[in-house]
Amino acid sequence: MERKRRLAVIDTKFPWMLSGFRYWENFYIAKERPDTVFFAVEPHTDPFPSKVYSIENLEDIIKSHGITDIYCVFLNLTLSLLGENVSPKGSVAGSNSSWSIKEAINKYNLELHTTLYPGGGLDPNTPKEFIEVAGKNAKRYLRI
Repeated sequence: MERKRRLAVIDTKFPWMLSGFRYWENFYIAKERPDTVFFAVEPHTDPFPSKVYSIENLEDIIKSHGITDIYCVFLNLTLSLLGENVSPKGSVAGSNSSWSIKEAINKYNLELHTTLYPGGGLDPNTPKEFIEVAGKNAKRYLRI
């Protein structure tokens, strides 16, 4: 029997209306999937239709809310969450190893989904290996 899917969205500074598309993308995810749980590395107080938890509470919320899928945007956050943002060629701009949730991804068999927009660590000089790591670890689609 297939388990019921439950989405968590992770962002760096959220909700932050000045972030533009990220705020509105998540606003509409909340509208389409009101059971989505939102997290931020640095929670802000801008109005948002759902509670936004600190990423520090992630594992407790995964267990209590039955999270099965994680969604984030940008290469730097994706690789940070995977703990794969540093290589012998350097690190991805704007990434942070302390944001890794790789243990939780493995422990709870979570599926990671991402959108890699230009910016956020992705530019013409980004080493190909970083893009390959994101592609290897992220699922190919996410149904909302």
